[in-house]
Amino acid sequence: MDRRKFLFNMAAGAGVAIVTPLVITGCAPNSGSDSPSLPSGTTFDLSQPENAALRHVNGYLKSGNIVIIHTAAGFVALSAICTHESVGLNYSASTGQFTCSRHGARYASTGAVLSGPTSKSLTKYKITQSGDLLTLSY
Repeated sequence: MDRRKFLFNMAAGAGVAIVTPLVITGCAPNSGSDSPSLPSGTTFDLSQPENAALRHVNGYLKSGNIVIIHTAAGFVALSAICTHESVGLNYSASTGQFTCSRHGARYASTGAVLSGPTSKSLTKYKITQSGDLLTLSY
């Protein structure tokens, strides 16, 4: 084998050795848990500045891996973890949808699946309001 062919084969082999783990890692489930990151009984005081977004319809607050959304019907608390491979989701108030950046799954602000690859809805948590106090429970 001549030198040029040898170097070409070595470079190609090194490229495969570098790219293969990246591709496999990109499709692996997140090592994080889809269990709630907040304890049951966690409260959110709407009079506090850090919770101001929840005072208005379409406002939302992400705390740990839970998103609380103020909808026209009241408050909803949902897991922000994709049910396909346990990847963190992004929520957009303008579309009212969660999106998985890994495989494109989309969920409504109710937690219902809008498009796959998943078919399982987001976990919904109980959230109650008493005056300016929201309480998360499960």
